[in-house]
This record gives sequence, C-alpha cells and structure tokens, in this order.
Amino acid sequence: MQQEQYIHIDTDNYKSYYKDRAMTILHRLDGPAFEYIDDGKVWWVDGKRHRLDGPAVEYADGYKAWYVDDKRHRLDGPAIEWADGSKAWYVDGEELTEKQFNALTAPTVELTLEDVAAKFGVDVNKVKIKK
Repeated sequence: MQQEQYIHIDTDNYKSYYKDRAMTILHRLDGPAFEYIDDGKVWWVDGKRHRLDGPAVEYADGYKAWYVDDKRHRLDGPAIEWADGSKAWYVDGEELTEKQFNALTAPTVELTLEDVAAKFGVDVNKVKIKK
C-alpha cells in the first residue's frame, strides 16, 4: 500500500512534499521532497535530509551536499562540494580533514606471512614480526 503524500506549491513556484496532512514533515521516497524554481533540489525522508544514492542537496550553482539521517555523511568522497571546487569531508556529521578522511576510509590490506616474505624476497622462515 502506498502512503499518502501531500504536495504544496508555493506562490514562488517551489514544490514541497510532505508525509502528513498538517504539512510539517518533509518526506518523499521517489525523488526530492523540496524542489526550487531554479532546479535546486533537497531530498528529505521523515523530516530529515537523507539520500543514499547521491547528494541530498543539489543547488543550481553546483553546490552539492551528502546527508544521511540529517547528518553530513559520505564515505566515497567529500560530503560537500562547492561550485568553486572547494570541498569538505564529513562522516556521521563529524568534519574531517582530507587526510583524516583518507586514513579512515582507506581499505584494510590483509597479508599472510608468505606475502610479506615474497614482497621482500626473503625466506618465510627468516621473517620475524616485532611488536
């Protein structure tokens, strides 16, 4: 069963989608819940900026921001991209430097003792791990 949706079109021609008749909770699952006349868009779910498959905020000037449950969040790049090329990194609402972000999201590499020995061209029996 599909949930009822309430749509408001303002006199300035922006459109907003709500999940409640009182029109207090912005909500839309199949697109942005707020659309500006200049093509800006904001995705809202249950009254929170939220989108998993792209930026939750997109403005016509090129500004983009990624949100999950109303927190700035992105694991595959900067969570904010400004039109001038500036960027900011956030994970679970916490701002990070690019270096901190890269350290946090860098893949873990698992190696066997044999892999390490082969990398350095030594016999595996000659490899010691220091603590």
